[in-house]
Amino acid sequence: MRTNSEIVDIIIDLCNQKGWSLSEFARKLDLPKSSISRYFNKSRQLPLNKINLFSDVLGVSSEYLLGIQTSKSEKQTQNDLLKVYNRLNEDRQNNVYRFAINQLNEQRGKSNDKVTYIVRGRQSAAGSMIHVDDVDAEMGVLPSSIVPNGANELVQITGDSMEPIIKKGSEVYLRYQPTVEDGEIAIVRIEDDGVTCKYLYRDGKNIILKSENPEYEDIVVDAEKVSVIGKVLL
Repeated sequence: MRTNSEIVDIIIDLCNQKGWSLSEFARKLDLPKSSISRYFNKSRQLPLNKINLFSDVLGVSSEYLLGIQTSKSEKQTQNDLLKVYNRLNEDRQNNVYRFAINQLNEQRGKSNDKVTYIVRGRQSAAGSMIHVDDVDAEMGVLPSSIVPNGANELVQITGDSMEPIIKKGSEVYLRYQPTVEDGEIAIVRIEDDGVTCKYLYRDGKNIILKSENPEYEDIVVDAEKVSVIGKVLL
């Protein structure tokens, strides 16, 4: 399978062979010229669910554009995969595409970096607690060089109570563990209240959750109602 860059180069070459301008090609596709321009300058990935449209207009097979040489049974498998891909939302399609490219590069021996599979897609509050649905979690792929040792999940922080050490909207790496040392930053689940990211301290039968931002008061809660999800790796 060709990379996105290789597919775009072939499409541009076919357009040049036919003498089509960018505007003319966009009209034939019935797509905005701005979208085609972003695909051509490679600032945006060419979506695989549009491959059949591009191949039909250019008069070639989708297998040719993708660089796939298949038998009849292999072609059916590819069609089945494409049907599943087309049912995904755009973010999940991008995850699938990045994963496929990483696999291709590894197969070709082009990857200079190992990859790490890591859970993504969930959020944690840093302020008022939020309820988190585990179905939001999905498996992603990141270069191993940027993932801290032992990290299991990349979590988005939605509030500002841990600023400036953790900015609102930023992502932090989380290592799953049932306990943390006093003074360490943890993501915890509080029974009936939700999930939050705080410094954790123990005080007898209570847990004290402290913020970095001085505008937030400490949260004191019965230790039996607190479950540590993991330690934040900074």
